[in-house]
Amino acid sequence: MKCEHPEQLLALIGAAGLKIQLLSGDGLMASPSSALTEELRALIRANKQRLIDHLHAVQRQDAEPAALDPDRHCWPVTDAMNTAEINLFEQRQSLFAARGFPMELAERIADHLVKYDRSGQPWKACMACRHLAGTGPWECRSGLRDTPSGTMSVAEVMSTARDCSFFEAEYPQPTQRHKIK
Repeated sequence: MKCEHPEQLLALIGAAGLKIQLLSGDGLMASPSSALTEELRALIRANKQRLIDHLHAVQRQDAEPAALDPDRHCWPVTDAMNTAEINLFEQRQSLFAARGFPMELAERIADHLVKYDRSGQPWKACMACRHLAGTGPWECRSGLRDTPSGTMSVAEVMSTARDCSFFEAEYPQPTQRHKIK
């Protein structure tokens, strides 16, 4: 019996507890074989080419969006970092490591900042400002920051709640893609 719509045939096969998959070349495999009746075997054989064509089309449809948008399963759809977030994370991690933070801490802080970016709240952290100098102790070279010792503590450098009008980012700030819409 020929079937006009391969989706209906696949639904019928699935209802019987079978799965159909493409094999290399033009082969099909139905599993588990214990659920394959003679009637279903005849139905699959009669519609083999139609099923193969349909399954190839489904594979192409699944592959094309990945090439067009590698971030389709990333933030904001899931918690996975998108490409822009990964790039920004790596820039931050490198910057923080260069500023004297151990790599593990630089990674944790960069990861925390990705989550902070997603909140949509603006932040200005000294550790991400181009005016910060040193590798611990640090100092602000904007010439406008007034600290008693001239240096800043780790807590001051790591603060993300700072309201500094002289902040200038060392790297590009997050784009709208990072923020909840």
